[in-house]
Amino acid sequence: MKGDVHAVGSGSRPSFRYWEMLITVVRGPYKGREFVFTTDVVTLGKAPQNDIPLPDETVSRQHMEILRDTKGYLLRDLGSTNGTFLDGAEIREAFVRNGSQVTVGETRFRFRAVQRRVRTESFGEDHFGGLVGTTEAMHRAFGLARAVAPLDVTVLIHGESGTGRRSFAQVIHGRSPLQTSPFLLVDCAGESPGRLEKLLFHSVSGALERLEGGTVALLEPWEIPPAMQGRVAKAIRRRRSPLSAGPISSPGGGQRFLALSSRDLALEADHGRMDKQLCDALDRVRIDLPPLRERLEDLGPLVLSILADLGHEGTVVGRRVTAALGSMGGHLRWEGNVAALRQAAEAFSVIPEDQALEMLEATSPDPLAFDPKGSFGENKARWVEAFERRYLEWLVERHGGNVSRAARSADMDRKHLHRLLKRYDLR
Repeated sequence: MKGDVHAVGSGSRPSFRYWEMLITVVRGPYKGREFVFTTDVVTLGKAPQNDIPLPDETVSRQHMEILRDTKGYLLRDLGSTNGTFLDGAEIREAFVRNGSQVTVGETRFRFRAVQRRVRTESFGEDHFGGLVGTTEAMHRAFGLARAVAPLDVTVLIHGESGTGRRSFAQVIHGRSPLQTSPFLLVDCAGESPGRLEKLLFHSVSGALERLEGGTVALLEPWEIPPAMQGRVAKAIRRRRSPLSAGPISSPGGGQRFLALSSRDLALEADHGRMDKQLCDALDRVRIDLPPLRERLEDLGPLVLSILADLGHEGTVVGRRVTAALGSMGGHLRWEGNVAALRQAAEAFSVIPEDQALEMLEATSPDPLAFDPKGSFGENKARWVEAFERRYLEWLVERHGGNVSRAARSADMDRKHLHRLLKRYDLR
């Protein structure tokens, strides 16, 4: 059923749409209650694992389900003993319409499906849940995250490695109804197929099987092996909704999925590199994060925020790091993202202060010794080149020459790190 779209619109007023399934009970134990779902599948039955568990001896444990597909909402009886009735007629499988009434045992409910549109406001501040951004692009991303966080909607966070996708995912989780439940990140690109299957489908600890629910963030889901993608899509579509049953007690909490991707999932699906159902299940609302090179005015505030996290705000080292890293902001050769900036700050702050100062002095022109014949850009380029070389040497040495481990530690693309090492004749 069409209708879920990326954030759309222009300027500071993007919007997104999502579907809600409303089940209003008109007879039975929950008479007068309305259940609201944004999941693709809703189950009813006597077993407590159902989205709506019915305390009724005439109802089967797994009695019926309503499944959203491309044509609408399909009502299916799951082999119940006493049957499922749609507008008075017993059915095995049929599409349900708005206003239709469904009877199972002693319970009767009215069905409706409603498409909601959420218009978002650009966030008016430069800090959002620990995130830093002064540009309009970041304010739009903050506004989208604020609007979608309390909703039971799957979100795709799209951006290059190091742009802050994980931090955005954690902020969305922290502002959601599942904020007290676990947050689990699954790196789909960094695990072997066997290990990934265990992480996702283990009967007790698997991310898709956990009884306690919570938020599951899938990092680079397009890297999930093709044979496994259909199973993942099915599990996501049948997740338990955190907004579904209100105070009704159940053994499992709700579950929400976020996708963190450096690739456009829709393009991956169009080119046959990703299961279309998995793409559809994950790509409901999209938040785009720009690379740091496209918002260099944020570099100074980011340095200050990182130093505060590291406990170096206002110290001698902190002031020197701020001056050194902040001076890169206008240089076109800055290629790192937020994660790389943090790594650079940590490189100066984790060693003794006298060594940090010595390192900074060795990699940055002394303010009293600028080349008077050089332009602003030329003086800056000299520092940047010296810094990049020293940082790369330190990073690779720290990981025993293992470039793959160094790239993961710095949250850099391995090929990009290889290119930098080759540029400075370090490989």
